[in-house]
Amino acid sequence: MTRKQRAALLLVPAMALTLIGATACTATNVYVVDVQQTAGVDGDLITIYYSDGTTATFSITHGKDGADGEDGKDVSALDLYNTYLQQNDLSSAEYTYTQFLDDYLDITSTSESDRMVADSLNSVVKIYSEWVTNNNNGFITTTDATVAAGSGVIYKMDESENGYTYIITNYHVVNNSEAVPSKNGGSTIARKICTYLYGSEDFVTKEGVSSDGYTKYNYGKHAVPCEFVGGSASSDIALIRARTKDLKAHNPDIHPITFAQGYTVGQTAIAIGNPESDGISVTRGIVSVDSEQIALSGVDGTARSYRVMRIDTAIYQGSSGGGLFNLDGELIGITNAGSSTDADQNINYALPVGAVKAIADGIYYYCANNTLETYSYKLTLGITSNIASSKYVFDEQTGTGKIVEEIIAASVSYSAPAYEMGLRSGDRLLACTINGTRHSLARDFELRELLLTVREGDSITIDYKRNGENHTSSAYTVRKSDLNKVI
Repeated sequence: MTRKQRAALLLVPAMALTLIGATACTATNVYVVDVQQTAGVDGDLITIYYSDGTTATFSITHGKDGADGEDGKDVSALDLYNTYLQQNDLSSAEYTYTQFLDDYLDITSTSESDRMVADSLNSVVKIYSEWVTNNNNGFITTTDATVAAGSGVIYKMDESENGYTYIITNYHVVNNSEAVPSKNGGSTIARKICTYLYGSEDFVTKEGVSSDGYTKYNYGKHAVPCEFVGGSASSDIALIRARTKDLKAHNPDIHPITFAQGYTVGQTAIAIGNPESDGISVTRGIVSVDSEQIALSGVDGTARSYRVMRIDTAIYQGSSGGGLFNLDGELIGITNAGSSTDADQNINYALPVGAVKAIADGIYYYCANNTLETYSYKLTLGITSNIASSKYVFDEQTGTGKIVEEIIAASVSYSAPAYEMGLRSGDRLLACTINGTRHSLARDFELRELLLTVREGDSITIDYKRNGENHTSSAYTVRKSDLNKVI
């Protein structure tokens, strides 16, 4: 996708083009002859010219249409393209979406996108975590309080008098496998967590010795105390929370992030975090690889494999837990790992939005109102799957592409939910329906992430293909015993 096409797509989701001129033309031989863009006083003007001499003009100010539409519906450049095809009796094969953008739209302003990304600064935080750890310098072991920095994004806000604001971060930002449990409330979770909003940041300094004999730290006047809600080392996601009124005392304009529906290779990826603990800052790059596995051992001291997206956006220590945003200001991931050298900043990693949201929703569901619970749960379906084939599919109309896999049930555990539903080894998995909502399965990991969203009492079915014929499994009502902790 060219720079011009990308810029056009950034603006059009906010354009309310209702195409009144097109629908008002009654002659059957009237068709679109030209679409022109000119600079207006307050923004660009889009003018559609018809064969009968009539026109329809739309003013775009900060990415929004200035005309009052007939039905008020928002439409995209793709809708405009499809209307153009219909009016001119063309197929997408004869005249592609890319050609339409090249021929008629040259929207290069990114003011709306810049505004939306800038607004994301009201949804990010800087985090400091404190533990008591054993430190060995090679000769002796000493015990003292230590502090580490990270980042986070605002997930949910309860604005009632004593409501909480929930923040997503990495599990390894608030957990330290070297912490002394007996000195940290019986676990390796930080004994103290503080967060700061953009524009109201302080830096932690040492301030003598505390009453317990360890180093005392001064967190500054803008620090807002947080508490651990729950987390998952295997997903490297955790939720912490602070009183909403405490955060809003520093900035009443803060708000939760918006989750993106997905992401694609080549898409702009903007990281907002706290690199090197120098304060919240913004870096920009692209999504380099949409999904791959990497091994990390520092999350809780256990080596694990994590599904991540690869980005060339620069991130550093302290960026962990920060938000990765698209140009619409939507969250596409949580940054969690990077190159070990500052010189190699084109290979970094983020946890993808689908997994982040599934885990965060689970932690909130099970832990927010249950102080005894600190884990999310996942349905164990009883299927081991493999990928029979995989290919890349490009969509000419949207200008994006995706990898599509053929997912096969390699084995089905006897008496497991999948077996009771009628699934067997060799079945090709096509879709998963949860409580009436059908989710197509194009990638192997999609089923695993969907199972994170299933709760006790939910109804689930699987669409599958066997011996060349499509089937739908029997419905299964999820029991509590089917759910296992996501540790």
